[in-house]
Amino acid sequence: MSEAEINGKEFILGKMTPRIQFHVARRLAPIFAAMAKSGSLSLDNLNFDALAEAIATLSDEDADYILDSCLAVVKHRDSDGKIFTIMIGSNLRYNWIDMPMMLRLAFDVIQENMSGFTATVPSESNEAATV
Repeated sequence: MSEAEINGKEFILGKMTPRIQFHVARRLAPIFAAMAKSGSLSLDNLNFDALAEAIATLSDEDADYILDSCLAVVKHRDSDGKIFTIMIGSNLRYNWIDMPMMLRLAFDVIQENMSGFTATVPSESNEAATV
């Protein structure tokens, strides 16, 4: 578990179950492949054209699954210190969460939950995956 602050709002980033991590990772596979092709699985030296193309190929269902799974493990700590989930079903609880904030939260959750996995994804320069 880690914490993030975005636009003055405090969030707690939780862990997905291993099964959900697997299903998110397989839906992210085209994006991981695009990142590996650019020579990096980090945002440094990333080919954003390849990344945008990979994201565009995701079906709405896959994109919703990824977002819903990521946002389901995010909680918001309000100014009184009370903690609330940011999702109610598949809807955001707060109308002040805009698209850039939503994507940033999803990206942060992916980093939190997939950091060990992305280190093992083979790239053209690293043919063998480590386990």
